[in-house]
Amino acid sequence: MNREGELKAGELCDIELFYSPSFDDRTSKSNGNRTSNENHFLRVVFQIVNGKPITLELNGTTLAPLKGLLAVRKPQYTLPPVPIGSLLPAYYPIEIQNVGTGKITYKVDTEALNRYADEKIKSTSKLLDIKEAKKTLNANEKSYLYCLFKPLEAKKYEFNLPIVVSDFIDVIHTLNITLQGQGYNTRPPKDEQTIKEEIPMQRSFVSSLGSSVFFSIEELDFGEVESQKPQYRLIILYNASKTRKLRYDVFTYGLEW
Repeated sequence: MNREGELKAGELCDIELFYSPSFDDRTSKSNGNRTSNENHFLRVVFQIVNGKPITLELNGTTLAPLKGLLAVRKPQYTLPPVPIGSLLPAYYPIEIQNVGTGKITYKVDTEALNRYADEKIKSTSKLLDIKEAKKTLNANEKSYLYCLFKPLEAKKYEFNLPIVVSDFIDVIHTLNITLQGQGYNTRPPKDEQTIKEEIPMQRSFVSSLGSSVFFSIEELDFGEVESQKPQYRLIILYNASKTRKLRYDVFTYGLEW
């Protein structure tokens, strides 16, 4: 890897960072095996000649053998605004993944959501409901939390969503996701900054010559699929253009053996 170079105005360059962690020498006293995960932190500084230096803070986790770990892309999400009186809630998926090598079971603490109920407004509908609130994930398996947001008042809401993760023995760890949403009578203006943060940056969108339409991910891997057991993945199609409408058609192709 070149540790220095020169870029012309508007030129792009890929910088490869190799992460090769290892466990420390501490092992379990009972069987000699490493039984816990370890977190690593590294700060990288790019010195710019006649310019301002750039600092990258890298975080990584080394997983113990046969240990599972539930991961999300980020700890905070913004739900789409919903009009008051809507018959249908906003439907928002959150991708989660077991990045470890052992099987885990996650469970969303839906009881914690009851505290957000407004006692002044007597209603049987929930402000926030979660589908797929409990599921078992194999190693490297992905799933989605489907958030159903149906506000009762024209105001901003914030929810703390605890997720308890366990293996076949005990609880491993707990994740906390913060969800923000808004109910409205008159549609609020779009938060361009929030929308920009939600859209992933891809090569087709980096250059002004590229397309403004792209998928949320560029590669899709179904892994090993057993016979007669279909697997499902969720892909989001973005139209980043502010002036042109998007029209699309999905072509399906059958596989023959």
